[in-house]
Amino acid sequence: AAAAAAAAAATESSTKKEAATEPRTTEKSSSPNLLDVLGARIWAVIGLTETSREVVDTLMDADKTVYSVGFDDHFFEGLSGIPHDCQIEVLAIVEGSPTTVQEIVEVLPKLPRLQAVVLHPAREAFSLADIERLQAHNIPHLPLDLNKFEEIYANALLQCGEQQNKKK
Repeated sequence: AAAAAAAAAATESSTKKEAATEPRTTEKSSSPNLLDVLGARIWAVIGLTETSREVVDTLMDADKTVYSVGFDDHFFEGLSGIPHDCQIEVLAIVEGSPTTVQEIVEVLPKLPRLQAVVLHPAREAFSLADIERLQAHNIPHLPLDLNKFEEIYANALLQCGEQQNKKK
C-alpha cells in the first residue's frame, strides 16, 4: 500500500511539473480579462491618424498614462524606440497603423508588464493574417472601440457585479 501511495505521489508530481512547463494555450492568451485590460494604468497607442489622437485623448480623459507611438507629437518614433523594462500594460493598435505584428513580437521582451494588445476599433479592421499571428505568438488581444471607453468600462463593471451576485 505504501509503494502504491508513493507511485501515485510521483505520478502526481510529474504531472504538475509537466503542466507548469507547458506554454499558455492560445485560447487563454487570446482572451484577456476585459476588466483587467480596461483597468490597466499605462497604455501605448500605435497609429498615424487623427483617430490615434482621439484614442489618446479618450484614454487620458479616463486617467490613463498614455504614450503615443508613431504620430507627430509622438513619445516613441516606433516600437523599436521603447526602452527595456517599459511599464506599458496595454498596446492599442489603431486601424491603419503601419505597425506589424512582427514588430510587436520583437518588442515583447521590452514589455514585461504587457497584458494585452487592443485592436481599435474592431477585429474586422485588421487582417485575418494579423489576428492569426497574434494567436500563434500567444499574444493576448481583444477588439475594443476605445472611443467608447467609459461606456465599455461601466458595462463591464455592471456585468462583473451581476455575475458576483449570481454566485451568492
